[in-house]
Amino acid sequence: MRLETAERELSDLKLAADQKLFEEGIAALERVIELKATISELLQKRDLLSAKIGIIDRAGISRHDVDVRQIEALRQFFPNVDTGRIGEIEAFHHKLTEILGDELASQKKQYRLMIGAVDNQINRLRTELADMGQTGTLSTEEWNKAGELNGVIQRLQAQIGAWDKTETLKTTMQEASEALRARRPLLIKQMADTVNASLRQLNDAVDAGNNPPELHISETRNGKQSYTFGTERDTGAGTRAKDVVLLDLTVLEHTALPVLIHDSTLLKNIGDEPIESIMALYAKTDVQDKQVFIAFDKRGSYSEKTQRIVDDHTVVSLNADGRSLYGRRWNKIEEQSDTQSGGLAESVA
Repeated sequence: MRLETAERELSDLKLAADQKLFEEGIAALERVIELKATISELLQKRDLLSAKIGIIDRAGISRHDVDVRQIEALRQFFPNVDTGRIGEIEAFHHKLTEILGDELASQKKQYRLMIGAVDNQINRLRTELADMGQTGTLSTEEWNKAGELNGVIQRLQAQIGAWDKTETLKTTMQEASEALRARRPLLIKQMADTVNASLRQLNDAVDAGNNPPELHISETRNGKQSYTFGTERDTGAGTRAKDVVLLDLTVLEHTALPVLIHDSTLLKNIGDEPIESIMALYAKTDVQDKQVFIAFDKRGSYSEKTQRIVDDHTVVSLNADGRSLYGRRWNKIEEQSDTQSGGLAESVA
């Protein structure tokens, strides 16, 4: 194993020097590498500053005076030239040259000061490097080898630590999964018992004297669940529809579900008396901060109590006599106007 090999080689090296010296030597080796890197950076900085001074020196800003003979020669071609004006311009050039020269000299001085500071840092670090000398009784090669082995050991130990942590997490997850598998039958039974108790209570309010629907959940050995739901010895359409309504109301009451929606196709199969009780149950959901939306047909064919509950909670009322959704019946065939050809026109959406 690589870790065992590295640890064995490092142990052999440690036998060549005292443990304390060995540890100090490792730290010293790291400091030597750090000092050499810093000195290298400072030398590069010094070279850059020296190059900037060289650029200033090569610029060679100097003063050039206009020769009197040049002015006399100019007069031969331009007798009316204003030599006084030329003198003023020449004086301005001299002043500009002096300012630029002063600026460059100041910048050069600043660079030299910076070079001096860099040299002081380099000398200080070189002195520290020289003072460190040879640590312990191991050779430079042995110290370098020790540093490499120490790095290998730390890296492999980190990898082993990560692997151990992963294995620990896997074990924890497996234990949690086993605990859940062991508790799941009890949890399923508790859930089914809660649902069935609520179904019995609701059925007593809606269809007293008749068997309530029941929910049975089973689980195979490989963890697959199955269920059965319904009223024993009664599979009629009306009973099945009532059972679905009661189950939905149970889920609405015992979960965070905020809204329940039932269509008229479900409710129309339920008898008049159970419908009256179901409407009362719908109305009571207001106190639970829940909402129930239903589509309800043929209101007039139900009891007065049912009609009253529906009227008290109606939001939109539609019928075929002018109270169609959006003001018209969209499935009605309309005749085209006399100015258009053809017999019948499709209804326009």
